[in-house]
Amino acid sequence: MLAIEGNESLFRCTEIRQCGKIAELHTGGNDAAACAVKRAMYRADLAWREALATQKLSDVRRELD
Repeated sequence: MLAIEGNESLFRCTEIRQCGKIAELHTGGNDAAACAVKRAMYRADLAWREALATQKLSDVRRELD
């Protein structure tokens, strides 16, 4: 997977909490800290990569045969 997609996370945080109506409702706080959605998505991305790292192309081929 790394050879095709690279090491960059597939999740792209666009900081919607700082845009439009959401920004108007946002009470501030530590804007530099990652929000709960971003943290959850990065944890999911890491788990996905760890699961894929255990797979071999030979395993995939065997499933196709």
